[in-house]
Amino acid sequence: MIKKWLFLSLTLLVFHHWGICQVSIRDSSINVLLVGLGYGHYLPAGDMADRFGNNSMVVGNVMFKTKSQWLYGFDGTFIFSNNVNQKDLFKNIETTKGGIIGSDGKLADVRKYERGYTITFNGGYLFSKKKPNPNSGFVAVAGVGFMQHKIRIETIGNTVPALSKEYRKGYDRLSNGLVLHQYFGYQYMGNKHLINFFAGIDIFEGFTAGRRSYNFDIMTADNSSRTDILIGLRAGWYLPLYKKHPKKYTSIKQHKVAEPQKKKFIKRLRTTLRLVVMNDDTFEEKFSLRLTPLNVFVVMGTLMLTLITLTTYLIAFTSLREYIPGYADVSMKRKLVNMSLATDSLAQKIETQNKYLANLNFIVSGTLPVDKIKDTAATVAIYDSIRVLQKSTEDSLLRMKIEGQDKFDIAMDGDEGSQSGIAGFYFFTPLKGTITSVFDTRKKHYGVDIVAPPDAVIKAVLDGTVIVSDFTSETGHTLAIQHRNDLISFYKHNSVLLKKPGDFVKAGDVIAIIGNSGEFTTGPHLHFELWYNGTAVNPVDYIKF
Repeated sequence: MIKKWLFLSLTLLVFHHWGICQVSIRDSSINVLLVGLGYGHYLPAGDMADRFGNNSMVVGNVMFKTKSQWLYGFDGTFIFSNNVNQKDLFKNIETTKGGIIGSDGKLADVRKYERGYTITFNGGYLFSKKKPNPNSGFVAVAGVGFMQHKIRIETIGNTVPALSKEYRKGYDRLSNGLVLHQYFGYQYMGNKHLINFFAGIDIFEGFTAGRRSYNFDIMTADNSSRTDILIGLRAGWYLPLYKKHPKKYTSIKQHKVAEPQKKKFIKRLRTTLRLVVMNDDTFEEKFSLRLTPLNVFVVMGTLMLTLITLTTYLIAFTSLREYIPGYADVSMKRKLVNMSLATDSLAQKIETQNKYLANLNFIVSGTLPVDKIKDTAATVAIYDSIRVLQKSTEDSLLRMKIEGQDKFDIAMDGDEGSQSGIAGFYFFTPLKGTITSVFDTRKKHYGVDIVAPPDAVIKAVLDGTVIVSDFTSETGHTLAIQHRNDLISFYKHNSVLLKKPGDFVKAGDVIAIIGNSGEFTTGPHLHFELWYNGTAVNPVDYIKF
């Protein structure tokens, strides 16, 4: 009470000449800029529920409320959670027991989180009563914007080369796209700046798609369309920013305050009009709404933009486009082309079957089909003009060389001695680099060690089938390929294996990434072995590194 009297006394002391007092926001609706900060908890639905669990958001928004109770502004949210439901994300680098071995040969601590954000531009309306406070009431807001989310991967100590730097992008499932936003709640703005809050139901519908060009776990890109829905509760605090001395005043001395000069056009746009619904018999006012031409223009523009966005989405992303005359359906065209090709193939098969049945009928009836009788007289050869060709010296030498060779010799290029049967294979170089350790059976080193730059790719030397793709404590991430003619190639100490047992690979296909895994490793390199008929052979004799 003492504070109120003190404030009133100071006001009268300053404005004693005019006798002016400020109108409280409790008495009238005002233009105010609302800066808010809040928190929300959300439940996922649609495709979002397959990838993530419950999550939270930190909400920041800026909203402008007009005297006519219209709301305009934008929201920004940060999405975070520890609930990731994506299964088999690391299946190509996990052991049979589901663990991931780091470069030190120990189980690595790999953690997954949900991270994302939304940015939306919103418009809405404040449904309030004239008393006690026209600046508080129920709020309905709708907007459109952008959504992005991904799986954040962290390795404690960064001990897994397959999950470092750029390789994480092959697992994070980055997705983004258009998002629609709706909010229904209540906001309270007190007479003072201290108590101003909001709370309500918040809904997001994101229409996103995968943006990574390659995912390591599924060995391809995932660009399919997604419908990511979040439904939750949002609450927070507003900081209202408005002038301490509004333009509207009351005067004890009936002193008229001069208004600033404005242009006629702008003044007309900001002229306040009232839309009233009355009972025609009793003239009782049922409903009234204060409007300005500027607000009507902005609201109609926002509504038209929203309708255009929704219509575009319905046409582009739903099956309703099939009912629009002349709208091209890519999937339908693809089906028609496939059906046309299948029909053509069936027609050829039917024609072949008819010819086959016709021949059977001829055979059963004892007659043979005669298509055309050749005139052999016209094709009789005249042997009188044939000249005897003379043998050249080069031809005679070539004949002597070929006839002198052993017709049962399987050695390539006429090499003398018994040579391995794999000498005729054309090997693809698995890795371009420097050989640091050679083939030596006395030291039980049955292959060669090749050093190359970090993150270099390793390729298959021949066509074959992967028979081993696993982790061992001695040789780390190891991959073996079975080729024809009892030939097997081994690739050891890798950081990442890109193939699994049973996969068929061609010569030159990328199968692994160079690494430093296993107890027997001496640094980042590839240990490569060739085994023929159960015996190790020197790879340098057949491959140029």
